[in-house]
Amino acid sequence: MNYEKPTSEVLVVDTSAILSGKQFDDYDVLIITAALIAEELKEGGRDFRRFEYLQAKGLEVHSPTKESLILIKKTATAYGELKRLSVADIHLLALAVDVMRLWEKSVCILSDDYSIQNIASILDIPFLSLSQKGITKKFKWVSRCQGCHTILSESVDACPFCGSPVSHKVQTKESMKKKKR
Repeated sequence: MNYEKPTSEVLVVDTSAILSGKQFDDYDVLIITAALIAEELKEGGRDFRRFEYLQAKGLEVHSPTKESLILIKKTATAYGELKRLSVADIHLLALAVDVMRLWEKSVCILSDDYSIQNIASILDIPFLSLSQKGITKKFKWVSRCQGCHTILSESVDACPFCGSPVSHKVQTKESMKKKKR
């Protein structure tokens, strides 16, 4: 896949971007990641050395605000993505919200994670994929009991009414317009 250069002022990168081996040296943007993304990398290994190299080249590590974390969790819950996102993913998305709202800078998330991309698209945060096509539709997921077919408001593994397994299905799909980054 040909990788597009972002036209935003800040690039927020997730673990897959850090581990991709992609060089960010020629980008004229601030490159940041969430502190929890940094914690996913174990000291001493090749991946950690890659992370240290990127930090030496200017990668900054930040923590998001509580307000942005709450917004991401509410959005992810409303769209059935909360169980699909790791805590580090939630922090990464919240950090992107902070860049837009508090730093007042244009932002682009660099991630191959479809759930990150889905929440980003719902919140109108531009994103780019590294090695995959990326999503083209916004999804809303629901939990549905396989036994009594009840649509549940929370993502659970077993139906609280009949005890049957619960499946997670796409309730709605909405086409996305391609945004400039």
